[in-house]
Amino acid sequence: MLIELLSISAAALLTISGVLILMAEDWRASIGLLAAQYVGAFTLTALEWPLGMAITRLVAGWIAGAVLGMAMLSLPEASSIQNDIESAPPPPTAQPRRYHLSPGDAPHPIFLVLSAALVGLAVISQVPSLTNWIPGLKPVHAWGGLILVGLGLLKMGFHSQPLHVILGLLLFFSGFELLYAALSVAPLAAALSAAVTLTISLTGAYLLLAPHMEANE
Repeated sequence: MLIELLSISAAALLTISGVLILMAEDWRASIGLLAAQYVGAFTLTALEWPLGMAITRLVAGWIAGAVLGMAMLSLPEASSIQNDIESAPPPPTAQPRRYHLSPGDAPHPIFLVLSAALVGLAVISQVPSLTNWIPGLKPVHAWGGLILVGLGLLKMGFHSQPLHVILGLLLFFSGFELLYAALSVAPLAAALSAAVTLTISLTGAYLLLAPHMEANE
């Protein structure tokens, strides 16, 4: 009974954090929600994998979030100090702040909520088929994996900024990991999963910082 309640709570945390990441406009809130999402993914994974292997997934996810956070803090336009001292409007030739999670870059919140609801309905219809197709996959794991895959695809599809795309890719891969956890418990699978997560975050950090480094050369 306790394990079932824990798994349902973890699936609810995955759903709520995923929807909020889809709608978030502030990069700090997005990374904090990403950390919460990895807590839910860790909880569900720990029900299938040994605790030591599941922890590697949690640590890799938190490191990925920290890497993205440090990359955003390294951008001049993401610095709160610079925002405090710059009162004059930027010159006409200045580059736009392309790497903020700005309201103008996101669709209307109502549209995002409706899109997430459609993903939820699609996931509900596919959970029974997926549990029959993948032996040993529990409905709560199927729900968590599919909802993250769907929300990750929405995140990548609705935005073009690097941080948006990387967050969506991390959501997508986290959902894939949940589905794969029912198929394999090999230590190599956990190591490869952590390596892919860190590679995605490092690639995102490079995409965020590369234009700024080129401008300083």
